[in-house]
Amino acid sequence: MADPILNSSSASAFNSILSGVATNTNVFDYKFAQSTEGVSMETVSRSVVEVQPQNTPAFNTQISIPIPKNGILQSVFIKQKVTNSSGSSINLSAAHGVAQVHRIDLVTSGRLLSSMTTEGLLCEIQAQPKNARDSLAKLCNILGQTGVIALADGASRVSYIPLMMSGIGGAFQNLYDTNFTANLELRLHVGAANAHSSAALSSIALSAYCTFVREPAAMQQKRIQNSFSDQSLQRIQYNMDQEVATKTLSASDRTITLELKNNNVLTRMWFYVEDETDVTTKFKGIALDTCKFTCNGQTIFDFGNGEDAQLLLNSGASSPDKWFFGYSNGHDVATDPLANRYLWNWGLTMDNTKVLSANAFRELSNATITVKIPGSTTTSHKLVCVYEYLVVESIEASSGKVTTSISS
Repeated sequence: MADPILNSSSASAFNSILSGVATNTNVFDYKFAQSTEGVSMETVSRSVVEVQPQNTPAFNTQISIPIPKNGILQSVFIKQKVTNSSGSSINLSAAHGVAQVHRIDLVTSGRLLSSMTTEGLLCEIQAQPKNARDSLAKLCNILGQTGVIALADGASRVSYIPLMMSGIGGAFQNLYDTNFTANLELRLHVGAANAHSSAALSSIALSAYCTFVREPAAMQQKRIQNSFSDQSLQRIQYNMDQEVATKTLSASDRTITLELKNNNVLTRMWFYVEDETDVTTKFKGIALDTCKFTCNGQTIFDFGNGEDAQLLLNSGASSPDKWFFGYSNGHDVATDPLANRYLWNWGLTMDNTKVLSANAFRELSNATITVKIPGSTTTSHKLVCVYEYLVVESIEASSGKVTTSISS
């Protein structure tokens, strides 16, 4: 019987584009600074700038933050400060530090380049090496948080939300030179004042801390000439998306099924189940009894009991030099928002700065995740699948206009 995964890329437009690039002029492989020895001793400077939003931050609205033209944008953290002036204590969910702003979009000239949701960010954080994961979770104010967080009357709570996109905070060759590209803007989607708390919060303040790298003019000019001398710069970026299935469980029916409808080229896929009862259970993954993935009438993986399913809590996502089932931090349930997020890697490496194999879902039929939840609860549960997929990004030499295309 034919292997549907091996055959998935044969008709993929994305794969055809990459296969047609000559190896001696590979536009997807270039260096920020290069000498004959592959080492750069040029001096660069780094600065951190706090950028204020264009409109006044408020709940249940969209906030715009323009990215200044100040060099190569290396990283961005969104500073979020919420305040309770209600007259009594309010309980926040354990994931409140990253859930109140539930989606962040990177846009240019009205076009969406990439997005990051709360679910996607938590998956990315969970899959980092332990030191990096704990540091990021601490900045997000979710490290070690379980149940609810009491916010007293008159108190405020601050968190720093990292943008974990391939074009921001990713590999250096994928970052944006804001002095050359068209204007970039962040759009923050803020939820209702009581979306992740027991009562309405009083106010929210938001800003962006942007880290820029600046180079000498001669070095910048050489880099731009090398990248754009013949044509628009083309490179591979990754984006993230998610699909969900919601079901009210019964004592006799503990199974949730999700058929994935995306047509993208996937590199990684997380899935988890959360109980939607209240703020104490949202974003907290539940340990699964079983999990299975099928497509084209075949079973790709099937972990038939809770003990075996634990393997997917230990598969790596960041390092190419680790055992596939001997990495990551999914086994750690000390932080509710990072618990029990199951990961399947469709590529050959856990390093998302490289592309070594992927899976064209357009060529898979009835790609379905099936999970079984333990216990006897009869509440609504949600199966969430977060996936990382590849796109081809193009930056025009004449205008710096940034566009994305080819993702199937």
